[in-house]
Amino acid sequence: MPRRRDSVAGHDLRHAYATWLVTDGVPIGLVQRVMGHEQASTTLNRYTHTPDDYAARVLAAFVVPC
Repeated sequence: MPRRRDSVAGHDLRHAYATWLVTDGVPIGLVQRVMGHEQASTTLNRYTHTPDDYAARVLAAFVVPC
């Protein structure tokens, strides 16, 4: 039976978890180990996704506080 589009599967949670860890600044080597991947490229290329507020985060990194 095909999965409904509005359902969340366990594997979807792995993708979300990896993305949250990376966007919160956890070193990729640690995320790789937590996810059980042999290579960090697997974690980055297949499991992490660009968050909706990515552009705002990038801009905020360049703002100098007064």
